[in-house]
Amino acid sequence: MKNIQAATPGEVVDLAVERVTKLLKAAKPAKKDHPYLQRKRVAPSPALRELPAWDVARLIGYHPKAEERKRKGKARGRTQAVEPEMVPLVGRILLAPVHLNGNINSVAMIDENGLKSCLAGGVVKDGAWYSKPLPKGNCEGVTFAIGEGVATVLTVTDIMGWFGVAALSCWNLPAVAEYLQQKFPMARRVILADIGNGEADAWKAAMADQQLLRTRGQGVNKPAAGGTSRHLKLGCRRLAAPPTARLSRTAKIVTRGNGGIGGPR
Repeated sequence: MKNIQAATPGEVVDLAVERVTKLLKAAKPAKKDHPYLQRKRVAPSPALRELPAWDVARLIGYHPKAEERKRKGKARGRTQAVEPEMVPLVGRILLAPVHLNGNINSVAMIDENGLKSCLAGGVVKDGAWYSKPLPKGNCEGVTFAIGEGVATVLTVTDIMGWFGVAALSCWNLPAVAEYLQQKFPMARRVILADIGNGEADAWKAAMADQQLLRTRGQGVNKPAAGGTSRHLKLGCRRLAAPPTARLSRTAKIVTRGNGGIGGPR
């Protein structure tokens, strides 16, 4: 297998596509007992695959790693330093194919602990993971739930039956939303976001066509047991109420702390 460091830009993309093909050919459908999916309380979609970490490393020629931030030293009333550390993905690796313009040029990998990494050399910018094959036609009556992570969109699709789209990074949300808007102008788009680092990008994506529904949280701004998945479920139930028939084509769900998601305002 050719070393990616010695390859030209064109060869890097070709090598990534070759590796993606090998991974997806060897992978099995993701199972509902995967530790990450169980912790997030979501069921896998047919578009999600899995492979043991050692098989992934064997097929792509390296062991994928992800940045993990660990606190160093003792607190004792002082702010602890958070230092990034590159650690290998372990256990059963979830594989989320990244689609771009009808092609699969990369794959997002998630291990049992939730550490995430993308295939070296693969094209992720402007690409996305889809919970099922893209529909045909103008998609009138179809709702796309567009979020940053796979677990976030699976939470919504489990409840609402919407079409899940994971942009795989907050900065990629606007590009993915714009692509779907241009390709399926009659579809409705719901932008999913957590309050925090990615919120600005979610707002940008939701405001792209000048239409926006905001759902805002209530209560103290602290995480609650069950995490974001539970908050999204609360928000989805509110969006499922009859007033949603009058919603604009673009909506935004914002999760905020203890108390979940509030209703439209």
